[in-house]
Amino acid sequence: MNPQTTPHPGAPSASNVLYGSTDAQIGVVQGDAVFHRHESIYQINPGDPPERKYRVARSRLEGGTPRVAEELIGEVLRVGHVSSEIVFYYVLSILSDRSLNQLGKAEFDNVNFAMYTAGQFSNDGWLAALGTIRRLLSCVERQERGSDPGLEELRAVLGDFRRLPTDRQADITRHLHMILNGAVQDALDAVNAEMVVSERMSGNRGQRAWKFFQPDPAPPVPAMARPPVSRPGPWVKAVLGGIGALLGLWSLVDVLAVNPVQAGLSFVAFFGGGLIAMRYGLERVVLADRLRDKAFEYDGRVAATVPPDLPVPPWFVARVFAMVEARFDDQRQHNGGTWDWDVAGVKEALKTRLVLLYGQPLVEPAALSWLVRWHAQRVAEQWRAGTLFDFRQTLRPTALVNGLFRLGVVLAAAGALGLATAGTGADFVAALFLAGGGYLAGRNGTQIIAGRRCYAQTQAEYDELFGQEQQAYEAWAAVLRDRPTDAEMARWLEFDTFYVKTMAMRRSGLTNRDVIAHVVLTEGAPTAMRGRVYRGPVRYSAYIVLVFLLTEGGMREVEIDLDFLNGALYHERRTSFSYQALASAQVAEVSVQFAGSRRQVKLVNRNNITHDQAALVFSQAFWLSLVNSQEIVVVVENFNGVADQTENKNHLMRLALETSGITTALYILEAVAAEGPEWIRRERERRTRRWQEWGRSGNTPPALAGPRVPIEAPAWSSPAGATLFDP
Repeated sequence: MNPQTTPHPGAPSASNVLYGSTDAQIGVVQGDAVFHRHESIYQINPGDPPERKYRVARSRLEGGTPRVAEELIGEVLRVGHVSSEIVFYYVLSILSDRSLNQLGKAEFDNVNFAMYTAGQFSNDGWLAALGTIRRLLSCVERQERGSDPGLEELRAVLGDFRRLPTDRQADITRHLHMILNGAVQDALDAVNAEMVVSERMSGNRGQRAWKFFQPDPAPPVPAMARPPVSRPGPWVKAVLGGIGALLGLWSLVDVLAVNPVQAGLSFVAFFGGGLIAMRYGLERVVLADRLRDKAFEYDGRVAATVPPDLPVPPWFVARVFAMVEARFDDQRQHNGGTWDWDVAGVKEALKTRLVLLYGQPLVEPAALSWLVRWHAQRVAEQWRAGTLFDFRQTLRPTALVNGLFRLGVVLAAAGALGLATAGTGADFVAALFLAGGGYLAGRNGTQIIAGRRCYAQTQAEYDELFGQEQQAYEAWAAVLRDRPTDAEMARWLEFDTFYVKTMAMRRSGLTNRDVIAHVVLTEGAPTAMRGRVYRGPVRYSAYIVLVFLLTEGGMREVEIDLDFLNGALYHERRTSFSYQALASAQVAEVSVQFAGSRRQVKLVNRNNITHDQAALVFSQAFWLSLVNSQEIVVVVENFNGVADQTENKNHLMRLALETSGITTALYILEAVAAEGPEWIRRERERRTRRWQEWGRSGNTPPALAGPRVPIEAPAWSSPAGATLFDP
């Protein structure tokens, strides 16, 4: 039996595992990172058709990275793959997460060209949604020019909006929130209030969001018991003993003629007792061997070891060992007393078992989290039930087994003595050959058979454990089957930020008419779980949400903590400061250190870093400095531990800056820091110029009018050498 891979007895059935409820959230410790590297929703390969690029672009837009979506949909349209749906999402990708001042002539031209291109299609739901966008922008334009749209016009536009499918309403709400403002946004917020509340908790979020932070489980691997070592010694002794017993038996045959009664009874006693002794002696040996192995595992407390010839990287061993320690520590919180002492042996044995089974071929350690948790819970259940050490009794021979074994020995010995005294002196020697040879053959034969039987029982135990692990794996996979997509995670977060912004305005006594511009920033909480899909941004189980409301009287900043798993908001902090108080806004490289949940952030000066620090991957942060030396810092994930070697780190950082809101915030707050109180007047002047540029680009609100432009390469070029994606 292999003590390094011994399974645990008495495993519960799959119906007893804890995977059927949200209690299983304890499976990932706060701060853990999960990388769904096999997700391919953002993967584009050379030669992919336009249909595939469009699907990825939609995923990008829904996942909160509209700039990438804008580029991809533009490529799709340039090759002539056009529909009213594609045009709708192209317009959204251009306008999404951009304030009016971030839109230049190239963007205006592209929006108008897309609008006019849509005219070649028959009227459908997508064109209706485009028309609603056009009318909303027209209302905002007149509002910015000082002539607010009339009540009837607003009612008509809002009526168009209400008639759109809920998904189109949500699309417009999500992607136009930086452009719509004032009375138009107030009116739209009134319509959207109920939708925002419902959408942020849609899709059974409270029961599903935590699953995004669970790693893809690795299927269980069956353990193989160690075969018995076939040594020549026992076989030689058994054969020699058998030959001696046969010689003695052959020499004693004539005794039956001399003293038939005594010889007959002695033969029956010898062979009958020998068989009984071998039968129950074999059981005693098997039980003793298995008890020794179990005691080695459960009571031995031998530190986990890795065979020197097993090519397993040290980092894998360290992570597996740490995972086992963490999961058993989780169980300690629910079990007091002698827990640590009692489970020390089985914990070390589990470490070795996992390294042996999953170290070659190498499995991502996080994929074993479910299995380690299952074993820890299983041991805890046995410990609480008092059955963890039942093997100490079940693997001991019973009194009946011991009694029958001793009876067999006594009968065999009595039979041998009877044969020795039933005949002549030569018969005495033959009886000794028979008794000695029988003992030698029986003892060594028992050891050989016991080794094979012990191996078979151990393998049967392993097979039973594997079946239970397989049931647990299937149960856990079923729990994760409705794990939210990256797009759902982004959608929930966006509606969270809308809700927080509305709450911040209400707490500050403001309406959209009072807000000149707003900025929403999100940062993963220091102790939050992290998760991401391949080529996607990092998602967090908890966020810090910052809302900046820029008004005539200055800036209001509201900071609030968000438990993303259930949408709960707590610990609100509010500050206000004038525009003169803002000294600078920048994105800088920082180092981040933690003391528990407390964070210390320092700017990195590349000219002063040491040689040892040169290889470190620093984080990026949005750094807002006030003249009173106060600082507001939003740190961006540096993707340590959640990135693949094939991913472009610069592209990932671009995604992080975009999804956190920093790209938009920097554009607005840099201007505020540079211009101070003059920012309000200059902002309005810039908006006026932007709307004038919009008009000069061919905008004719509110109808979807204009020539039906065919999709040709020249139609996408812009004057003065501007390209489609000029900033």
